Amino acid sequence: MKKMKKSKELLIRTIEKNNLFEIGDRVLIALSGGADSVLMTVLLSELKDAYKLELFAAHVNHGIRGAAADGDEAFSKDLCERLSIPFFCKRCSVPKIAREKKMSEESAGRMVRYEFFDRLCEENSINKIATAHHMDDNAETILMNIIRGTGSSGLSGIEYKNGRIVRPMLDFNKKQILEVCREENIEFCTDETNSDTSYTRNNIRHVVLPHLETINPNITESLVRQANILSAENNFMKSCCAAEYEKCKTVAGLDIKKLSTLHIAVKRRIIFEFLARLKGSPRDITFENVSDVLSICESGSGTVSVDIGGLSVCASYGILRLKRSYEPFRFTAEPDKWYDIPQIGKRVMIKKQSGAGKFGLSDGAIVVRSRLPGDAFQPDGMKGTKKVKDFFIDLKIPEDMRGAVPILTCGGDIVAVGEFRCDRRFSKLGRDYLFITDDREVQNEQLKKSI
Repeated sequence: MKKMKKSKELLIRTIEKNNLFEIGDRVLIALSGGADSVLMTVLLSELKDAYKLELFAAHVNHGIRGAAADGDEAFSKDLCERLSIPFFCKRCSVPKIAREKKMSEESAGRMVRYEFFDRLCEENSINKIATAHHMDDNAETILMNIIRGTGSSGLSGIEYKNGRIVRPMLDFNKKQILEVCREENIEFCTDETNSDTSYTRNNIRHVVLPHLETINPNITESLVRQANILSAENNFMKSCCAAEYEKCKTVAGLDIKKLSTLHIAVKRRIIFEFLARLKGSPRDITFENVSDVLSICESGSGTVSVDIGGLSVCASYGILRLKRSYEPFRFTAEPDKWYDIPQIGKRVMIKKQSGAGKFGLSDGAIVVRSRLPGDAFQPDGMKGTKKVKDFFIDLKIPEDMRGAVPILTCGGDIVAVGEFRCDRRFSKLGRDYLFITDDREVQNEQLKKSI
């Protein structure tokens, strides 16, 4: 009972120090059936009244260990029944998913688990996910990141709190966990794959760390202490770089000229954050990815792009941004009606002013469409005919963005090139019609004089 009491006290200190829970939280416990997650489940069950927590548990049967995995599932379900905790289970074949997605089984398993957890949170209004990562896990993660090559974020180790994910067991080491389970006769499952050193983490756990302990018996604590120091410094850098990111941010992406004035360490962090926002997650963004993007920013040539994990990022006309692709569109329009153009995320209206007469020079239909090869018009305020392509080049509109400019035509003739310029043959209609896009009347003075 003495170790159990100390464990509760340690858990409470960790919760309070890191603000992991608030009164009334609905918490999903990631329950594998192993000693770590079982002890966490038991401890949270005993503390739930103090924090008025509503507990749920989720177990994933990865389809790797056959009957043993089924036994873990049955054990976890039984534990939750005894503790009156609602239990959810997902069965799948992680090896099959790994093959289909061309990823490691470790990565596939992690993806499956968190997709399952996220779905349960949405369906059950759960606002916290508690995982049983402990101090040894943290040390292993730090070593893995050192071996792979990482920045200070990776060397900061596992966070106590990341969004709705909380890790209340991070101040426990594996030895403590096993001792408490043994003293309190708390049963748990043992996953034999945890001894398979063909997995990177297991190799670090069973080979690398034990060897390092011969040099420093307190290597785990030393690594975690170093991570805590780096974490504080990393958080400071994050706050500084967040301000610089806002200064570089534009509607389309990042201002390359402003970015170029910053220290290389700040540049890298800003680019990392930019890529993380594009991908929706910082996971799997490498130093090489950041370096590749930095290279196109420094290239100084026209439009340069690089592929980053399926996303195409380009540096064009001084802006670092996501390279886009737009589907063509074409539809017939009438004045004074809004028309959505989902292909480009805009809506347009040809607004008829009071007393307006005939729209165009011909009786043809009014059509809004995307640009076509060979498009040309007679820009108002200019002499002669100009290709729409050359007009875009003059305006420094990136090539991939030109498909997002709606072309207004009447009877086959171009009336206006988006919100930029109309054809001078239609300029006499300037007081009769106004082309409106994105719910905003176009402020371009030349366009106001035209349609």
